[in-house]
Amino acid sequence: MTPIVSMQLAEIAEVVGVPAALRLADAFGGQEGCNVPKTPRRDHPWVEPLGWEPFAALCEAYGGCRITIPRNAFAKTIKSKMAELKRQGYSHRAIARRLKCTERYVRMVMNGGQDDRQACLFADD
Repeated sequence: MTPIVSMQLAEIAEVVGVPAALRLADAFGGQEGCNVPKTPRRDHPWVEPLGWEPFAALCEAYGGCRITIPRNAFAKTIKSKMAELKRQGYSHRAIARRLKCTERYVRMVMNGGQDDRQACLFADD
C-alpha cells in the first residue's frame, strides 16, 4: 500500500503555482489519501480547480502517491473576514455560505474558538 504523503500547500504551489494551489485547497482541502494519477486524465476532478497544465505537472511530480490536500491555508484571513461580515450584520448562515465553511465553524470562531456543542450531561459535578 502506498503511504499517504501529507503535503504543505507551499510544496504543491512549487509545482502548480500559488493560484492553482489555493484553488485546489479551496475545492478539496482536508481530504486524505487522495491518489495522484501517474498519467493525467482530462476528466479528473482536480483539473477544474487546477487547470490542465498545473494538473499534468502535479501528476508528473507526485504521480502514484497518495496525498493529503492541505486545507484552510488562510485561516486568519477567513477569521478576519468572518468578523467583518458579522460587524456588517450578516447571520452565521450567510457568513458560512459566503466563505464556504460550516455554520458551526462560524459559531466556534465567533465564540472565541470555544466549541459550541452541548456539554456532557453526565459530567462529574
